Amino acid sequence: MNPLKLTAAEWRILRYLAAHSTTATRVGFRIRDLRERTGANRADVVALAESHYITGRLHTEQQPYPVLMQTADNPRLRIHLTPAGKTAATALQAAHLALCHLRARGPLPMAALQRDTGTSDDTVTQLERHGHIAITPGEYLSWQTGGFTFLYGPPSAAGPAGCDPCWRCNTSPSHGARIWRNTYGDLYCDPCARHNAGEAPTALLTLTSLGRRYAEHYSPGSQS
Repeated sequence: MNPLKLTAAEWRILRYLAAHSTTATRVGFRIRDLRERTGANRADVVALAESHYITGRLHTEQQPYPVLMQTADNPRLRIHLTPAGKTAATALQAAHLALCHLRARGPLPMAALQRDTGTSDDTVTQLERHGHIAITPGEYLSWQTGGFTFLYGPPSAAGPAGCDPCWRCNTSPSHGARIWRNTYGDLYCDPCARHNAGEAPTALLTLTSLGRRYAEHYSPGSQS
């Protein structure tokens, strides 16, 4: 099963267990503790066990113990991360990092997201396929100014009468020259825009409502 198909709560369980991998592998966690720290419920834990991402053992014993709705409240039951769960958690960590970055910065060109987070092409494809992000074809650039990220694109062409001068080089682009604007109307010529961005234009990635829900940070007492 592709781990990106898991629910947001199931993502949180695997990422939590991976973040405490030594304990999750050797000692294990009570289901009650996992629920409190991730906002998951019994069904989420059981589903992960059915997918072989986690396994159960009784405290102080080594033999496997079934993780079922009927056994979930056993105070001796401990949840352990399996090798498959570790692999899934690694994939989810990369996906979660990308979603959190888009949540913090807003829509970004694909090149900018990959530069900032190291997100692979495959992760971007999977996130789009499962509805976490939307991809807008075209040419987009972005860079930070004064701690804020500004998005530019798609580019247009300067008209016959020319246009305002570029904010960087103070040169007015000639008729037909490629120009870049942001939502505030700031204008840059093509060479200066590429220089500021430090990369070639790429498609735009936008967080969907589903992706935003998966990127939310869970705090004990909040809704899952």
